[in-house]
Amino acid sequence: MPSVNPISCIVIDNEADARETFAMVIARYMEPQLKLVGSCGSMREGIAAINKFKPELLFLNLAMPEENGHSMAEYFGNTDTEVIYTIDKDTEALKDGVPVSGDYIVKPVNPADLQLAVKRYELKKSPRAFRAQIENMVINLGMGADVTHKIALPTNYGFQMEQIHHIMGTSKNQLLIYTSDC
Repeated sequence: MPSVNPISCIVIDNEADARETFAMVIARYMEPQLKLVGSCGSMREGIAAINKFKPELLFLNLAMPEENGHSMAEYFGNTDTEVIYTIDKDTEALKDGVPVSGDYIVKPVNPADLQLAVKRYELKKSPRAFRAQIENMVINLGMGADVTHKIALPTNYGFQMEQIHHIMGTSKNQLLIYTSDC
């Protein structure tokens, strides 16, 4: 099911042909689901476009001549922009069977791969997926399913998990939480 609001995206690739192919595939197969707000040929242009447009998705060439895609992601680090790396089909890592970290699609981009990458992004961002991630984290921490009804309260020794329905009240002037166990 397509998004109600288009997902804004930027393509950063030093190869003009790759940027043009992306633009064509998005226009022909992905609109109105995706909206291309920037197409950049260098890291400098890309950083400026990210800061200006604040896209939801960034398609970033992993093997740029100035710097690699991983190091560029450090420049804008703490944003809500999801990075999907683009890599050449002739990349040595792919030939050698070395896994590429993060989400990626192989260039030249084709509609099916782009649709799949966008679908993965949408699933990752959906509330149901977020709840599933929280539940998996809870299971991995060994806290059981009822932890979603608890809150972590700071103590002198770390944190204490307290059931929300045990909280009786709070103090206005300082952080004091009264529970039914007190």
